[in-house]
Amino acid sequence: MDSFASSDANRHIKIFTPTKVMWCRNIEADSIEWFGYGRYTLTDSLLTEVLDYGSVEMSKYIKQNPEFVFHYNLEEDKYSQIQIDAEGTRFLPKIIYDWNKGLLIITG
Repeated sequence: MDSFASSDANRHIKIFTPTKVMWCRNIEADSIEWFGYGRYTLTDSLLTEVLDYGSVEMSKYIKQNPEFVFHYNLEEDKYSQIQIDAEGTRFLPKIIYDWNKGLLIITG
């Protein structure tokens, strides 16, 4: 498990409005820009993001399939998400953000 405090060198930000999602990720050691923008829907356990626009690198993924599905858990002071494929198989790291600790945790 990798755990690290959010910093200028490694920052992942996700913003939701009632209908839209926007996120960006900045890793100082990686010169590739990562961001995306689109709409989302929620069920009791699934977050589905359909991205309309993204960085050059992210647009390659959006062109193949603009829909990204996550199992999510929202608590009073913590949010976590893990991406799943059409069969429900986890295939990207789990992302947890703890608001009280200012800690972003990525588990593989």
